[in-house]
Parts: sequence; C-alpha cells; structure tokens
Amino acid sequence: MLGPHANAWKNLRAHIDFINSTEYDCAYYKGLVKRDSASCYGCHTSTNMYESVFRMNINEGDYALAPRLKKRKFLVMRSDEEATTGTDCITCHFNGSGVVAGENFKASERAADCPAYCKPRASKFFSSNANCQPCHEEQFNDVFAMNSSKSTNITCASCHEEKNAQGKYTHYTYWAHNPKEKAEPENLDLFSGVTASYLPQENVCRVTWCNKLMPHRASVCTELVAVVEIKDGNRIIKQDTIRLNRRDEHIAHIRNGPGFKSFPGISGFEFSKEGDSVVKEIVLPPISKSANYNISITGIKKEQYWLNDSINSVYFKKSFQL
Repeated sequence: MLGPHANAWKNLRAHIDFINSTEYDCAYYKGLVKRDSASCYGCHTSTNMYESVFRMNINEGDYALAPRLKKRKFLVMRSDEEATTGTDCITCHFNGSGVVAGENFKASERAADCPAYCKPRASKFFSSNANCQPCHEEQFNDVFAMNSSKSTNITCASCHEEKNAQGKYTHYTYWAHNPKEKAEPENLDLFSGVTASYLPQENVCRVTWCNKLMPHRASVCTELVAVVEIKDGNRIIKQDTIRLNRRDEHIAHIRNGPGFKSFPGISGFEFSKEGDSVVKEIVLPPISKSANYNISITGIKKEQYWLNDSINSVYFKKSFQL
C-alpha cells in the first residue's frame, strides 16, 4: 500500500482533475478524457487481474499459455466505495475463487490464523506473471520477446521482487509491512544512469542518461523528467530538462485534434532496450575563471501524462561538483 500500485487511482484522479482545470487549455483532450476516462479505470482500480484471464476460459493449469494471451477486454472496476484503494494485494493475489501465491509457496503455522477468504495456495499460473500482463502488456511482451531471442528466463519478479540472503524471492518490493523509511532498491532506480560532466573548451555541460537496467519500455502512462540546474555557487546560470517516454504518437494525436493550443513540456526520448543512452549538451554563458560549477539533477517520476512537473514530488536528487 506504500507503492505506485496503491496510488494508481489517486494518480489517475489527479490527472483527470488537472485536465479539467483552467490550467489546461486543450479542448480536444479535455473532451477525450471526459468521454473515455472510464477505459482507464480497469487498470487503475480493478477488482482482480485474473478476471480478465479466466474470462477467456484459460485453465489455471495452462500457465504456459500466459505469455501468448491476446489483448484482453477492460478489467472490471471496483465500486466507488472501494476505488480509493487503487490496485491492492487482492488485485493480484486473488484468482476469482481464492488467494494464490508463487508456485514454491508453503503454508506456515500462521496460515491457521488467516480469515476464511485468505487461505493461500501455490499457483504456477501466479508465478508465470500472467497477472501482470493485463495492465503491463507492453512490458510483459518486451520481456517475453527478449527471452525468446536470447534464451533467457527473466520474469517480472527477477527485478521487481526482493530476495533474501539465500537468494530466494520473498516479496514484491512495495508492500504494507515495509518500514516507512525504506528506500526503493537501487536496481529499480532508472535515474541511477544519469551522469554529468563539464567540457571546458566548449563551455558545455554534457548530461548523459544511460539505461543500465530496464529490459522493456516504460509504462505508456509514465513520464520521467530529469531537471538539470547548473549553478555557480548559489546562483543558477542555466536550467534544462530531459524527458523520457512522452511519446511522439500521443503528442501527434493531441496536436491533430480540434482546439489544440498547448500542453506542459515537450516530447521526450524513449529507451527501447538496455544500453540506450540520451545525451544532452547544455551550452553555458561565458563565465569568469573563478566560477565554481555545481550541477544538480532532480528526477521526477510522473505516473500520468501531461501533469505539470510541479505537481509531482521529487523522486531522485544527485549533485556533481565540476
């Protein structure tokens, strides 16, 4: 309940509220949101992922079929009273008839204390990560394609689930019993690939953002922004941004609609595979020899397109003394 899944409904509501506010002036997209926003609800506050799988009469034993399932219909939205929980534990751990866990799950003595509806059992289908696919179809299919071409066996859990000292998976990174001060694991921090350097001959700040870890595209609704500030002491002498995953096809779609004026920000780059890099060179104004450059990178992770940068909290911060 501490992570982005639990906030999926809250973030969608913030996006819709912003689009319907006076801050946003694209009449076409306002109409689009008003007409079609319900199609977003299935992922942002669905009852459980398995509904969409078993609706297709896929037997739980046929978990090997999961990567090849076709695009499914919208998931079932929660009632208004329940929607505030966003995507919670039961969304992924309930298969329509009972609570499921990974195929290596073994009931402990504590299981006797579980309420009647919560008697977890092992499920190969759950371990196939098929319950991730309804909302993360692009990412799921990217990883499946990579496994097929490289003969690897990477799953969603490979990166997004923690392991204990013995190397055994324990749980998804975010869960209710995490201490509040627990930081997100470094292996999930896409901003860790941001570096900066100063080229004195050109008087240029070169910022490089390398995709060191992500084997799939970012979520279609997510935008990542690195805000770059170059300071001489406490004085800001230049600012710029690098945007990732604000896709050109979305921008073209909005621009082609009637009533278009503007929207916050510009189109951004997109990582399609590990090793991709974005390089931006920021030309600085002439400075004195006594200048003492400091570059700060502030990372913003926005769960919805076209939200103002200021609406989102700081996700990452790094400074470079040059």
